This record gives sequence, structure tokens and C-alpha cells, in this order.
Amino acid sequence: MRSLARSILVAALPLAGLAVTTPAHAEPVFCKPAATQWKAVDLGTDFTPTSINDQGLVVGSKVANPGQVPQRNVAVSWKAGTLKELGYLPFAFLRGPNSVATGVDEQGRISGYGTALDGERHAFVYRDGRLQDLGQWGVHSQGNTIGNGVVGGYIEDKKIEGDLLRKRLSALWSGGTYGLPSGGAGSQIVDMNEKGDWVGSTNLSSSTTGDDGAFNRAERGYARIGQNTTVDLGTLGGKWTLPVGINEKGVVVGTSAVDAAGVLEDAFVWDAATGMRALPGENRGRFVRPTAINTAGEIIGSYHCSDTVAGPVVWPSPTSGPLALPLPAGATSSQVVDINDKSAVIGVSSYPGSVRRATLWTKQP
Repeated sequence: MRSLARSILVAALPLAGLAVTTPAHAEPVFCKPAATQWKAVDLGTDFTPTSINDQGLVVGSKVANPGQVPQRNVAVSWKAGTLKELGYLPFAFLRGPNSVATGVDEQGRISGYGTALDGERHAFVYRDGRLQDLGQWGVHSQGNTIGNGVVGGYIEDKKIEGDLLRKRLSALWSGGTYGLPSGGAGSQIVDMNEKGDWVGSTNLSSSTTGDDGAFNRAERGYARIGQNTTVDLGTLGGKWTLPVGINEKGVVVGTSAVDAAGVLEDAFVWDAATGMRALPGENRGRFVRPTAINTAGEIIGSYHCSDTVAGPVVWPSPTSGPLALPLPAGATSSQVVDINDKSAVIGVSSYPGSVRRATLWTKQP
């Protein structure tokens, strides 16, 4: 299942950007409520989830040194009310320990990244009760996702010209060794399924530091389904596409520009037979962020359900409009990051006093 952020895009979307405001007047509402179908449960635990598998195992990270600078994270897993710290890479304490879990497969193996002895960020896999360093000495790498024991992410090639993002190369780790699938400079794998299908992105811009402007990027999505060659996902009419998730049927979701300037955007769904198309909704051109899709085709993400409010939603299928997910009691905003094949959704909610806690949404029979 996804990683994301699949954690990359999600990590770029702070909860502040989804803050619920109280309108001074009545507004049009673009989403029907999903409250009768979905129940939100506050897990009562301060950690940031990234992925959930079909057994209900949730992974993510939590702050290991609250109130201290610099902030350090530790990778964690959660299941049935028990939060477990996964630890750090060997000798990481000599460089400042830090670790984040990004994905979990159906066998409970976990992908992620952490600080290594060389001071670089290294991809890791957690299996058999320990973290295994997948990185190379002196090389920056990151594990974004995992499917059937194979970790997907990127390594950083310092010989490539350009800024740090341009130096990325898509990478797959299997059995402790890695290969470089197609994708080119500036690429990374963001999600993969248990069959080995994966989806990634390539940054085609000459600069990714922001000097070109936020909307002048030329990001494209690509996927490999089965033994087929890597395919470009296309766009919804603009110059960029950011995929975030892929399900067991090879269906991809993400966000794409709809205008030549790259300012307006919309959510998309893509499959090999039909290609890319916009998800239903009345939000075309405005903020909309799908984050994951399960095998049944249920899609979750963030959406403007009114003129001033963006919040968590579920598209029951790629042809259905978004439904607003309920917030847990007392929460002011929520963000969803992953959904499993049992329709369990994991995310994080914000409460008064700058409090954040993990949230689980379950679909009612």
C-alpha cells in the first residue's frame, strides 16, 4: 500500500492548509456527508500515520524529543491500541537519530528512511523485528513505499547537474540490493502494490528550488504495470502531473494541472485501458488532493466541500462524487492519508491547542 505522503505529496500539505473556518454566511456545499457510512475514531495517540495494511497495521512516525531543537522523529507502528517504536539504523545516535516509516505491505514488512552513520539519509526495510539499512555509504536514499517485500523510492546521484531534487533516481530494493528502473533524473517511485506494479514522478524542470515559480514546474507521472514498459500518465491539459497512489488493479490517482500555466488543478484517476480522466466533483481548478485508492476503487483525499472549507473526503468510486468524511469529536480539521481493502482509512486530526492525534475511519455495515 501507499507510502506518502505516497507520503511525499501529503507531507507537503500541512494541516494548517486544511483548517476549517467558520463562514459568516451560508455557502454552497459541494459534498454530501458520509457520516452515515463512515465513523471517525480518535486513536488518542500523538503520531503521524502514513500507511495501513489490510490487517489494520498502521505505520508512521512520532516526535522522539518533544520541545527540543532540532526535532527528531522515530518510526512507529500501531495496531489494536498498541504503539510500537521501530528504532533507528545502527549507530545513528552518533549522527542524531531520526527515522520515519512510510509504507507497510500485507506481510507486515515496513519501508522508510533514517539517518545512518555516514550522516546521510538511508532507505530501510523493517522485517523480523529489526531495521535493515538499504543504503550505500555516502549516498542519500529514501524508501517511500513497499509491496510484497520490495521497497520503492529513490537514490541521489551527486554526478547529475542541478539541485538536490534533480539528482534523484528512481530505485527499487529487493533482497537488500537495488535496481534503477526508468524514470531519469529527478525521478522517484511514490507507491507500489503487492503485484509489483508501481507509480512514480519525474521532474523535468531545469530548477526545482522554486526559482521558476511554484506553477512553472514540469512534473510528470509514470507507471509500470505488469511486465509492460514504463508509460507516461499524461496530464489533464496542463504541464504537470503528481501521482500519489496505485491499487492492486493498477489504477492510479493523483493531481494534475488543467491549464497551460499550471495554476489550476484537478484530481485524476488513470488506468491502462482508459488513460487519465478527472475525478467527479465541482472543484475543477481549485484545491483537491486525492491521496490513496483501494482495490474496490474507493478514493480518499482532501477537497473543498464549500467555498472556505477543505477537509477529508471519500470518492466511493472513480465515477462517484466526493462525500465529506466526519471529523472525530472535538477536532477542528482532519487529513486522510491511506485506505486499505477493508475500507479502513487512516489520517491525522488537529485539535485546539495545537494538538494532533491519529484518526481511524471505519466503514459501517
